[in-house]
Amino acid sequence: MKVVIMNTKKQGNTVLGLVSSLLLCFLLFIKSYIFYSRLSLGGFEAVFASATCAIYLLVYYIVQFFSEKHAKRVIIIIYCVASVLMAVDSVYFSYVNHMPS
Repeated sequence: MKVVIMNTKKQGNTVLGLVSSLLLCFLLFIKSYIFYSRLSLGGFEAVFASATCAIYLLVYYIVQFFSEKHAKRVIIIIYCVASVLMAVDSVYFSYVNHMPS
């Protein structure tokens, strides 16, 4: 009879990765909701923010499928790029009163 012991370190990293990705997704949802509500999208802010988070999580799980090591790094870079783009678009929108096309 053979006893197999699970690697708890790997399982802990997986749980930590899931919690951190969900936390970043939640922060992105809040940021996207505020951003889309400033654009006056006619009451669909929550839908667009949810779609943004869904795309974010989809990219995370695709990257994690290929490389668990780089998944956190890639998702933090995407979060930072999205934050910078939202800030730039917000400043541009406040000055010109329409989004760049």
